[in-house]
Amino acid sequence: MSTVPAATFALQSQPPVPLPSVPASLPTLGPSEAQLNTASILAIALVVFGAGLLVQRVWLLRGSTAGAPRGRALAVGGIACLAAGAAAAAWWAQLIDISAAWTQAWWVMGGTALAIAATVATVIIDPSKRTADALARVAVGAGSVTAVVGLAWLGHARTADPVALSVASDVAHLICAAVWIGGVGVVVAASVGVGALSGTAVIELLRRFSALAAVSVAVLGLTGVTLGIRIAGSLDQLFVGGRGTLLIAKLVLAWTAVVLAGANGLVFAPKARRSGRWGSVSRTACAELLVLLAVLVVAGLLSNESPVMN
Repeated sequence: MSTVPAATFALQSQPPVPLPSVPASLPTLGPSEAQLNTASILAIALVVFGAGLLVQRVWLLRGSTAGAPRGRALAVGGIACLAAGAAAAAWWAQLIDISAAWTQAWWVMGGTALAIAATVATVIIDPSKRTADALARVAVGAGSVTAVVGLAWLGHARTADPVALSVASDVAHLICAAVWIGGVGVVVAASVGVGALSGTAVIELLRRFSALAAVSVAVLGLTGVTLGIRIAGSLDQLFVGGRGTLLIAKLVLAWTAVVLAGANGLVFAPKARRSGRWGSVSRTACAELLVLLAVLVVAGLLSNESPVMN
């Protein structure tokens, strides 16, 4: 009987398979473009419009007893817009997530608090107390300007060299935008709806506002060109790409508002003086206000667009 040799099996030890390393903390996703655009649109539109309403309320309606009820409504509307805009600015700073952005957001919130407190003071202070009333009105302007200065630092101006020139241009740009849209907002509030001011009072508002609006439009044009070239890097890059498309849209809307303002001041208001019918003045002012709000929306989109930020 033959024997079968025993088979031996050697177990080969296999080298250990290395496990993938797990980071101590998982990377977090940055903010989406939609989040940044929403925050910047809300911050710019609400802060600029709210600050403009509060400043122009104490300027255009000063000494107007007929406009007192509308002045209180404008105070409430301006405070609501400015407070919501400050909250949006804080959200925008959180999305940007750099210490400088948070610093400027605090400027927006601090200016907002001062403007709101001063506006409340203008409502409750007896106008016969001229010194206290004047100080409150100055404080409204100081708080509104402070909020706008902080807003300018949050946007694309901080990415262009020299930073001081770019931010200064953006501050002047936003202040003049606030003066313009705030003045139109006051005219609309004074001339539309139940309890609207008389035609004579509306014409007086337009007279007070027209010279200031003309200066604001001129400064807006100058600072807009300066800021656009500084951010784009050169004149030939000004209208290139997505940012260029937004800039063209903003220019078209701004010139539309200029045409509406000119038509109101040069055509409809003189005709209304002769006929006593003010409907065309009110409708044109409403259209101008809507166009200017659209300009602020585009400006909010532009604030996240620059070669450096992209």
